[in-house]
Amino acid sequence: MGMISRQVFPVCESLCFFCPALRARSRHPVKRYKKLLAEIFPRSPDEEPNDRKISKLCEYASKTPLRIPKITSTLEQRCYKDLRTENFHSVKVVMCIYRKLLISCKDQMPLFASSLLSIAQILLDQTRHDEIRILGCQTLFDFVNNQKDGTYMFNLDSMIPKLCQIAQEMREDGTAMNLRAAGLQALSSMVWFMGEFSHISTEFDNVVSVVLENYGGVKKNSEQEEVSPSVEPMRRIPSWRLIVSEKGGVNVLGEDMHNPGFWSRVCLHNIAKLAKEATTVRRVLESLFRYFDNGNLWSPKHGLALSVLMNMQLIIENSGQNRHFILSILIKHLDHKNVLKNPNMQLDIVDVATSLARETKVQSSVAIIGALSDMMRHLRKSIHCSLDDSNLGTEVIEWNRKFRAAVDDCLVELTHKVGDAGPVLDMMAVMLENMSNITVMARTSISAVYRTGQIVATIPDLSYKNKTFPEALFHQLLVAMVCADHETRVGAHRILSVVLVPSSVCPRPLAATPHTSKKSPIGRTLSRTVSVFSSSAALFEKLKKEPSHSQENISHETKDNAVFGEKQRLLTAPCCTD
Repeated sequence: MGMISRQVFPVCESLCFFCPALRARSRHPVKRYKKLLAEIFPRSPDEEPNDRKISKLCEYASKTPLRIPKITSTLEQRCYKDLRTENFHSVKVVMCIYRKLLISCKDQMPLFASSLLSIAQILLDQTRHDEIRILGCQTLFDFVNNQKDGTYMFNLDSMIPKLCQIAQEMREDGTAMNLRAAGLQALSSMVWFMGEFSHISTEFDNVVSVVLENYGGVKKNSEQEEVSPSVEPMRRIPSWRLIVSEKGGVNVLGEDMHNPGFWSRVCLHNIAKLAKEATTVRRVLESLFRYFDNGNLWSPKHGLALSVLMNMQLIIENSGQNRHFILSILIKHLDHKNVLKNPNMQLDIVDVATSLARETKVQSSVAIIGALSDMMRHLRKSIHCSLDDSNLGTEVIEWNRKFRAAVDDCLVELTHKVGDAGPVLDMMAVMLENMSNITVMARTSISAVYRTGQIVATIPDLSYKNKTFPEALFHQLLVAMVCADHETRVGAHRILSVVLVPSSVCPRPLAATPHTSKKSPIGRTLSRTVSVFSSSAALFEKLKKEPSHSQENISHETKDNAVFGEKQRLLTAPCCTD
């Protein structure tokens, strides 16, 4: 048209200068976004992109959102072309523009989100170039942190397998550290996204496996796995608000930025933050327990479970939600089919539960009462197994002895963390109520309840002080006292004695006992406190403090009666002689 206008319509061209159709193509106005894009990209690889022009482009896009699809289409074509020619410097400029658009055009994100996600997907597939895959992970990190809703939930879920694969990259020369850190960085934002919008991905088990593999650097041996992490590293991990800037970027600098262990702890911190509801906590812990079971990582000394669960318990308790829930689910995990097949794993799980109970806060909750009930049940089973172990092998007998000792230690810690005798005494009543009519089962139940009663006697500041004896427990004890089996009857009386008057188990004062280097039996050392019930305590304390005075009074009364009888005989003697 320009050529025709110059040859046929020279006058029209001079007069209708404002008509674009009659001008030469080179004289047509250039779109502003194209001009800005041309000025952004440097002409040589050594030059940096023009940040001022990028800001102007983002401002232009925010004011004219209808141009955003054309801008992203141009950027997308430019990125694919540069990837084919391996012009990675230009690719980085394209992604820099997209990341600035995330900040400036949040309200117009639907206009360019699909383009950005498709480019990020291509970047993650560049297996020959680590820097490009790292760029893709960082772009996803910024994209996820700028989300206001769950619109792109399923698009992000489809990228989790690739991110997990990147986070598992292993090389002998150690050059994959930066790549794994970038993958975990992106996964940390994915986990945050799950908790923020109440969505757990179908790939969550894979995420947990990758996070735990990078947690502290696990080294697999033929027999066991050695793990170095402790509770302290988690405490120095900053909160997610400090890691992510207001614009969605990352505030981590120095060695932590390229440290997979740091980002794995950040992921674990966000996983613990998923514990908003009981069902969510159970789903998270099931994935963790499955990983520990498959790798046999429950050993407190050489395993990974204690460190991870201790850190998660610390985070959950600080948030004030679902306190003691980890303990409850962990003890219930003892009944899992995978755990029942491995006796040593059962011992390790009980030891881990004891350590968690030792570090948790003192507070009466439904979760810790349930854990206490389950542990009493395991104590009853261990007592039952030890009744007739003559036909069992030496290894089984030794294992049962260790398991009973471990359960006893865990029961002591759980009882003291309840901090209140009332719920524990109610659980004792429930166990007695469910006591079997079979003689052997009844005896084991009585033994377990009696041991629990001994532990209860050591709880300071009992809530039942200055109150009456619990009616439910008293009723069940009366039923057990009329049982046909004499050992069950004796056991019921012992339970009543240790609960009503704990000092009756060890009547002598501590100073009267001779000094010995041998450790005292647990049954006697745990029952030197006063009674938890004021009415009986005053009576038995009086009888305890004044046993000698009562004997002297009896002897004095006997002597007085004898003297009085003699006087009466002397007074009546003359009358008789008359």
